[in-house]
Amino acid sequence: MKLRIRSKFIGILVIAVLLPLGIALMAFNWFGEEYYRRSQGTICQTAASQLALSISTSLRHEIDLLDEWIGFTNVGAQVLALDDHQPAGTSLQADIDAIDARWPSLPVDAPEVAACLQNGLARQLREFQKRNPGFAELLVTDRLGRLVAATNKTSDYWQADEPWWQEADRAKVGDAYVEGLAFDESSASHSIDLAIPLYSPAAPGGKPAGVLKGILNVMPFFKKIPHTIGYVRTVHEVVLESGEIISRLGDPEFVPFQETIPASVTRKFQTFKPGSMVEDIPGTGPVILGFAPIGIAAAGSEDLRIQGLKPMWAVAYRDERAAMAPLREHMRIISLIGIGLAGGLVLLGYFIASRKIIAPINSLRHAARAISQTVKLGESPSAPSGQIPSPRQTAGLLQDVENIRTGDEIEDLASEFSFMGQRILSYHQKLESEIAEKTREIRRDLDFARQFQANLMPRKYPDVPSLDQKPALGLKFHHIYRPASTVGGDFFNVLKLGDSKAGIFIADVMGHGARSALVTAIIATLLQDAEGIAGDPAEVLRMLNQHFFKVVHNTGDVVFVSAFYLVLDLAAMTATYASAGHPSPLVLDRSSGQVIELTPHLSNNPALGLFESCTYGVFQRPIKERDVFLLFTDGLFECMNGRGEEFGRERLMRAVEEHLGADLNDLAESMVGAAGTFAGQDGGAADDVCLVGVEICNKDLGRKA
Repeated sequence: MKLRIRSKFIGILVIAVLLPLGIALMAFNWFGEEYYRRSQGTICQTAASQLALSISTSLRHEIDLLDEWIGFTNVGAQVLALDDHQPAGTSLQADIDAIDARWPSLPVDAPEVAACLQNGLARQLREFQKRNPGFAELLVTDRLGRLVAATNKTSDYWQADEPWWQEADRAKVGDAYVEGLAFDESSASHSIDLAIPLYSPAAPGGKPAGVLKGILNVMPFFKKIPHTIGYVRTVHEVVLESGEIISRLGDPEFVPFQETIPASVTRKFQTFKPGSMVEDIPGTGPVILGFAPIGIAAAGSEDLRIQGLKPMWAVAYRDERAAMAPLREHMRIISLIGIGLAGGLVLLGYFIASRKIIAPINSLRHAARAISQTVKLGESPSAPSGQIPSPRQTAGLLQDVENIRTGDEIEDLASEFSFMGQRILSYHQKLESEIAEKTREIRRDLDFARQFQANLMPRKYPDVPSLDQKPALGLKFHHIYRPASTVGGDFFNVLKLGDSKAGIFIADVMGHGARSALVTAIIATLLQDAEGIAGDPAEVLRMLNQHFFKVVHNTGDVVFVSAFYLVLDLAAMTATYASAGHPSPLVLDRSSGQVIELTPHLSNNPALGLFESCTYGVFQRPIKERDVFLLFTDGLFECMNGRGEEFGRERLMRAVEEHLGADLNDLAESMVGAAGTFAGQDGGAADDVCLVGVEICNKDLGRKA
């Protein structure tokens, strides 16, 4: 689409006004978003750190309370008192297994259950739980893992097969084992299981007298953290090292361990330091996320040493779009105000420019178009077809241009343009007559060159052998020559070398056109000088190369000619030939139906004119009746179709095979026709095409043909 000067001027004004505004807005938006995103990340990091610290501090506090209570009440001694001291034997283990098997179905008033829930230690546990409601459940086992006291009925009686019991049983004095955060089904809460070995001086073998397990409900800790910070909802979660989400604050529909955070995100938590990032969470979208590791706060050296707590992190994140919405809304308002002001400036600038710049330029444009149409330099697409202004009308438009008064460079341009237009109109008539004369002269020269080149090639074929000769076999010739332009760079000649011998020469000059045609004239002249050695193809090519190199060497241009020379001897029934970088001719053996190449893999036989001294190899093969030799230039098989595919030698040979029985003339025409059909050359070939065919046939039949 062609843009008018008004459109371009408006575009320039828009660019001049809006580009700086756009750059400023983009820079402000980018830096503002980066700053705001970092500040939101800091908020989320602070929220995650607050959650982690709250959980850690609360855990430490509750654990310390439980540890102090254990020491105050001397629970280890009470467990020993409840132990029946029966030896560990087969019958004892069998009794334990029997009770453990019946335990899930026993009611709370069953003797076995009541013995664990109604003893003095169980009442002390419930009293401690009442004062410390953070513990959802408390239970105590003896040294064999049997339940001896609990705040409520547990899921099983024998606890020694539980990992927490085994870890606590191996712990040293002053150590405690803590499992990671989990969802406890019996208490229906998110909890941390704490197992403390109960030591007593009276315990045999220095082993723990039992193990106390406390199930610490962490939900009250979570509820201390607000769900929104700065009017943007913030999601708080507790995440394991595997990425599993075990808690989400304030979400009653959340199912623990059913959702995960991608490993690509959790890997960034491994520094075990608080941080923030922007990540794309599947199912949620882009979020601004802060994280902080959750541990158990350190205490004095004499307090319990905590072991076994699996890595977990407090995570706080908020929807990136919601968090950035206030900034983006401010940017939208600022952008609208800026665009409105810019639009007003553009309209004001256009109004001034339209009167002082565009209108005078339009007058210049109309005058220039009129001059162009009058002198036939071109027609404006906007002008009605067939309406060419007269010289008088054009002169009137030039007068309008001369009357432009703007007091600036446009007025100077109008004055100069008016003077130039008058000169153009006066020179136009003279120029048209000179061009017509030059065109006629060029056409005469091209016609002469075409006729001259045609005269260099044979007008008729020689009789080999002569009509009065006895041999029954003769040579039949046919050629097709189609230059790409008026004159071409392909050349051929047929020489009679004796009563039963003929030489066929074909050459292809680099390029085509008048320059190549001149080179063909040089080759034709040099070929005539080789008449004395015409029976030796290799010597003919050597002599042509030597003389041609001397002619073109001093021109400074690279000019080369590929050539092939074939000598057919009907007396000896041999074909002798040599090549100078020319495409291999084809031989059609009609008796066997084979099509072969004469020189398929020829090397070290360069084209004429490349080197000063060259030696060419000579080859010989027997011939017989009905053999057909096809010599051609590369324009026949290097033509391309619309998809850029080359016709190629294989398709050329296939075209010959499809017309094995055709007359020589029809065979040659079919080859050229196949190449033209493939390339779709309705408007002419892209390169010169030259094809020379010669057939060994019965002399009488050959003459009739």
